[in-house]
Amino acid sequence: MKEYLPYRIPFLPKKQNTIDHPIRTGRSKLGLILCLLIGILVQIHAQKGPFIKFSIGPGISTEYSNLHASGVSLVTKNHAVGWGLNNRFALQVGEFGGLIRQEILEYKYINLDAFGVGLSYRLPGDVSISLLGAYGTVALAHQWTEAKGQQAGSGFGANISVDKEWLIAKKWAVRAGPQAYLFKANNTLSPGAKDFIFSTISIHLSLLYYFYSPLNVS
Repeated sequence: MKEYLPYRIPFLPKKQNTIDHPIRTGRSKLGLILCLLIGILVQIHAQKGPFIKFSIGPGISTEYSNLHASGVSLVTKNHAVGWGLNNRFALQVGEFGGLIRQEILEYKYINLDAFGVGLSYRLPGDVSISLLGAYGTVALAHQWTEAKGQQAGSGFGANISVDKEWLIAKKWAVRAGPQAYLFKANNTLSPGAKDFIFSTISIHLSLLYYFYSPLNVS
């Protein structure tokens, strides 16, 4: 291949009397641009970006102020739509709650449903801790198919979950782990009734879809 020699400028000092060939200068600029683009792409890839989580599992729920009893939470949920800020932190909008098999008055089921925002942190070993604060409602029903039947109150709750994650495809993952939430709501069934106070502990299995391919964190 023919090699290009630098041009010489007679009236400049010896140390400054050469200039780079235009082709060499163009290659240098192109290399710099490619390095910048690669750096940007690496940063984008490192950010998990948007994701969707669908999570359900069985649990045990207890009401402390009125019923003073525990019941089986047939289906508890902890769904979320989130955005990974980086490899560690993610913001999320989520919904949690559960359908409890527990008799109250003439009803047989209690449904807790809360919707709010939170934050998750990813530990080494692909373990995530998520916290969520939410506003929600208490509903009573005769059958599980009508769990949104009679409204019994509304209030605020908090949810914490710890999950181990496994990638099963380029953008799909599964998680498994415990969750617990506390929910306090006013009681509208009768005047002067005590507020409802519920706690639930459950085991969850989650399915996640990442819109960008996630990176493994060791």
